[in-house]
Amino acid sequence: MKYLHKPLTRQALAIILVVATGGFLLPSDTGSDISQQVINQQVDPPQYIQRGLQWLVSAQYDNGGWGAGMHNAQNVRDPHQVQIDPATTAFATLALIRSGNDLHHGVYKKNVRKALMLMLDIVEASGENDPRITTIQGTQPQAKLGQNIDVAMASQLFTRVLPMTENDAVLRNRVTAALNKCLRKLQVAQNDDGSTSNGGWAGVLQSAMATSAMESAQAAGAEVDEEILEKARR
Repeated sequence: MKYLHKPLTRQALAIILVVATGGFLLPSDTGSDISQQVINQQVDPPQYIQRGLQWLVSAQYDNGGWGAGMHNAQNVRDPHQVQIDPATTAFATLALIRSGNDLHHGVYKKNVRKALMLMLDIVEASGENDPRITTIQGTQPQAKLGQNIDVAMASQLFTRVLPMTENDAVLRNRVTAALNKCLRKLQVAQNDDGSTSNGGWAGVLQSAMATSAMESAQAAGAEVDEEILEKARR
């Protein structure tokens, strides 16, 4: 299926990566992200982050998704010719969350919710025995990181969203089921040496993302095979 939206520029994708992976920290070296303090109206994100988020939201497709384009068609700049993909959607959603938005608070809370619902639909539609959650191949994240980066990023998103669903039992059950499904896929996709299979030219980063996804999910209470996790760490 083809979903169309504005393609991500390298500058915008860089901002997504900085915010989503924790590069945007508080001025004091606390080691925590800024999201809760923004929600509590204690601090505003820097202007360069705000501009990046405005662009990011303008690039979100109506169904909640984002895409970074196809690796073999990097010359395509037409905003109506780029597919969305789960990894980029998760990256972008995490960027919104880490900058002070969740399902209930923040300027972009509706964008977060819309993206979450799409990601849930994607994972729920994926085959139980398929290690992947999408049939789309050749996306920029996949080429650079690996074919299973979509699953790793979806897992990280669901873990981050789970505490936001405490007062919504139906949504909490959906997020929990989707997270567990992704974790099963990640564990099946592990190679004998602990790396994640089908890596891209920077496959070690895919393995790192998968390991981080399993660790954070375990810390949130999800069941993760300890032997698989330990092998991934080594």
